[in-house]
Amino acid sequence: MIILRLALGATFLTALAFARGAAPSERLSGAGAATDDPDFLETNYYLEEGDPYAPASAGDADLGEQVILRRQSGRAPVEARADAFLFWSDNVSARSFDELEGWFWGGSLSARWKQYLGSNWFFDAYAYQDAFFYDREGLDFQSTEFGAGLIRNLPGLDNLTLYGRYEFLYLHAENPAFNPAGPFAFTDDRYHRLRVGGFKALVQRPNHILTLAAGAAWDFDASGNARKRTELAVRLAYTRRLTHRLRATACYRLAYRDYLASSRQDWNQYGGLELACSLTPWADLHASLLFGDNQSNHALRDYSAWQAGLGLGLRGRF
Repeated sequence: MIILRLALGATFLTALAFARGAAPSERLSGAGAATDDPDFLETNYYLEEGDPYAPASAGDADLGEQVILRRQSGRAPVEARADAFLFWSDNVSARSFDELEGWFWGGSLSARWKQYLGSNWFFDAYAYQDAFFYDREGLDFQSTEFGAGLIRNLPGLDNLTLYGRYEFLYLHAENPAFNPAGPFAFTDDRYHRLRVGGFKALVQRPNHILTLAAGAAWDFDASGNARKRTELAVRLAYTRRLTHRLRATACYRLAYRDYLASSRQDWNQYGGLELACSLTPWADLHASLLFGDNQSNHALRDYSAWQAGLGLGLRGRF
């Protein structure tokens, strides 16, 4: 079987970088790294061992690179990734007042294992570790996230993919100043949630792809009880391959959040553009420009911010 996978793979790599670049304030308020990472929804074929590329043919100039894919009979590889990033924001603490521009930088480690179970079912497990550092006091924090669940491909429904998973998120910060009501001494929050959703490629060609994803999440337990919530979200992304190594992505995400311990309700959205360059088969460089906006029925929770920066990602399989 010959499958044109290049455009689809480009979407997942750039979407991962978008997830790394999402506003850190969202991470501190309980949004996980995997919220906007559709890598686990990739069409579930695995590259065969050795040279995966199809023999050269006269149509390659029109079709792009082709790879030969087949299901692996043994254990699927673990995909590991390390990222470093540097960003500037015009509202670094994501407040509705006293907006200050600034810089933040950091890094992350992640790993994902997706194992074929049979009959188009897959088991998926992942882990993330992030750290964010700021040029202003009181904003540094780190997060740890684990997740596990099931993925089901539905070829009979035009290759729709559905999933469900459990997520655990741990947030740790000393004296964070993200709280609009004023800094508080210490954050040590744990979230347990269930997430379900679906993913669909609306348009797929060798050099570009348009994708739509929708999902819902429910925090059934949280030590940071004031931020315990449910969420409904949709995400639209378009990726275009510009050259053999360079890809461009435009992305928009809209989420409605209902906080269970209060009357707070938010509409959160962000959109942006990104360029990603594959430096080697195991390294990529990405640059992004994002705009985020949060509208809440609690006025002090409103904010908007621009964010721009660079990142370097390294990846491997074992």
